[in-house]
Amino acid sequence: MIGMMVLSFLAGCGVFTALRPRAEALSLLPIAAGAGIGIGMLSCFYFVYISAAGSAGSNYLIVDAIFCAACAMIGSRIARWRTVPAIDAAQATSSSPLRKVLHIVLAINVCGALGALITQSLMYPYGNWDAMAIWNNHARVLFRSGEFWNENYSELPMWTHGNYPLLLPAFVSRCWEFSKVDSPGGPALVAATFTLGTAALLYSFLKRLVDASSAALAAAILLGFWTFTWLGAAQYGDIPVAYFELGALGMLCLAETSGSRSTLVLAGMFAGFAAWTKNDALPFICGMIVIHALVSWRLHSFGEALTRASILLLGALPGLAALIYFKVTVAPPNWIMAEQRGIPWDKLSDLSRHAAIAKAFAASLLRVAPAVTPPVLLLAYAILAGVRMPERCRAAAITALLTLPFMLAVFYAVYLITPTPLEWQLEHSLDRVLMQLLPSCLLVLFLFTRPLEAQPQP
Repeated sequence: MIGMMVLSFLAGCGVFTALRPRAEALSLLPIAAGAGIGIGMLSCFYFVYISAAGSAGSNYLIVDAIFCAACAMIGSRIARWRTVPAIDAAQATSSSPLRKVLHIVLAINVCGALGALITQSLMYPYGNWDAMAIWNNHARVLFRSGEFWNENYSELPMWTHGNYPLLLPAFVSRCWEFSKVDSPGGPALVAATFTLGTAALLYSFLKRLVDASSAALAAAILLGFWTFTWLGAAQYGDIPVAYFELGALGMLCLAETSGSRSTLVLAGMFAGFAAWTKNDALPFICGMIVIHALVSWRLHSFGEALTRASILLLGALPGLAALIYFKVTVAPPNWIMAEQRGIPWDKLSDLSRHAAIAKAFAASLLRVAPAVTPPVLLLAYAILAGVRMPERCRAAAITALLTLPFMLAVFYAVYLITPTPLEWQLEHSLDRVLMQLLPSCLLVLFLFTRPLEAQPQP
């Protein structure tokens, strides 16, 4: 099990190393980004393999190992050959007392999150409801069905959401191919990787784009949100979506800061893997690319906008290609769309539905519990710290800022037309889908506020 995780990590690090914005010794970013890239790549590879061969079979592990080794070696050789533009370091070189304190707080929160992951995995080894009914259930169908996986998957009950993409189920099934048993260790390792990896990504991005103190504070706040850590420990798909969406926006900022076109490929790759994780993220990749093209057109030129959009689409190709093939050949119809009969004008014009959704959004965004740091305090921090325009990644930062309300509008629209009882749907899903945007919100917040280490001392 751990061996398969290591192989995917090496493959992901190889790809990241070949496309990275710059080389830096003892950096956390290749580790945080490489882990997710490896999971995304190997899930696509596993799905393509079983689709072409009919089942994993006895030769899959050999083919998998060769593929991982090739990615690692080719990536390493490309990295040596490439001249990588440097990023102008944002943080100071000296270590201030504030930085030390914030890193101690971050270390405490990391230990708390790790403890929550271990405790939750021991109490609920097969995850909570969504993990058992959807993600791990789909993985078992892939693993146990052999050459009949396609037929068995197509017959899944509607409540298991067979239309959901296969990044998590395919990768977990791949891990089980190595251990030859569908043990709970695989999903738990994947959940821990995405939960802690999201905090590591947020820290790495802000350390390069702002300063180390802001990075430590943001990562500590993220892990301080009990809902975020609990969803990760419960093996829900919302945390991997949050990881990949954060990675897409962060890489977009690093690409503009460094002037590296190859880093735009990484941004597209993260966005494509987000869509390959869950249907919720498909509007994200569309919105991010379109918004970034429009912003680049406004700030630069039409040719530059077209180039950036094309590179982002190129990077997203692995995840999008797997998603399209899955939707066309395997997945049952989307249950929300299947229940619709034309445009639901009655729901769109029902003011009570609008009021209920707005009230639920406001309550979820402003609630103090279960979060240690409620969003209203984050807004107060931004006001007190002062707002600035991140000039080094202006177009990317504006793209991130506009993508978040776009996603909120998409969620609002989905709730408006949902065929299920509205109150039930809001109660059981709103907090989860908002957690998908939390890491990206923290990235945007600290990008547009003044660096902590630039604050005047009292």
